[in-house]
Amino acid sequence: MAVNKQDPMYGLCYVMSEAFMHLHPQFELRPYRLRYYGVTHWWLQTPEGRVVDLTASQYTRPFPYHRGQCGGFLTKAPSKRARAIMWALVL
Repeated sequence: MAVNKQDPMYGLCYVMSEAFMHLHPQFELRPYRLRYYGVTHWWLQTPEGRVVDLTASQYTRPFPYHRGQCGGFLTKAPSKRARAIMWALVL
């Protein structure tokens, strides 16, 4: 398995990416996702293709970002979980 379930970032890729994107609109980040080892992983990319993956530490092998698909988040506004992270980061 390429995922370390003991890593503190495990399972937080969607909400961390969502919160970061909403906190930093100046970077024009876009959400990407890929189903990998039975789990959908989310991260962000700049228009130039630079990867911003706040939860990359959960993977024990290099992640195949080049296979990802660009797409939107499930909601336009930050989700309840993303808002909680955003508040925690700005306080």
